[in-house]
Amino acid sequence: MQALPKISELPDDIEETIHNYRGQMQRMGAINPDAPEEYQETQDRHDFLTEQLDDLNETEERLRKVIEELDELTSRAFAETVDKVNAVFGETFTQLLAAARAAWCSPTPTT
Repeated sequence: MQALPKISELPDDIEETIHNYRGQMQRMGAINPDAPEEYQETQDRHDFLTEQLDDLNETEERLRKVIEELDELTSRAFAETVDKVNAVFGETFTQLLAAARAAWCSPTPTT
């Protein structure tokens, strides 16, 4: 280790310099010696939560696609069922009332 130089005389403005440095230290406030560890813990927590959020967003997107597919499948199945019921209903109604015609209409639009 290198030795510090010997000072035989202090500068004239040493008291003012010390006063300025003390003021700067007071304005900076207390120093937290655990700050690096706390920062790392906070960063790790942030990284974990960001990863969790990404997973949730991906899952939400997949669920929306599944719901969309299910909506399409159930709509198609419902429309097919309505068509089958309508055909049987029309035949049955015609048999009951020979000259009449009937059709069953879905209360909701089908695709």
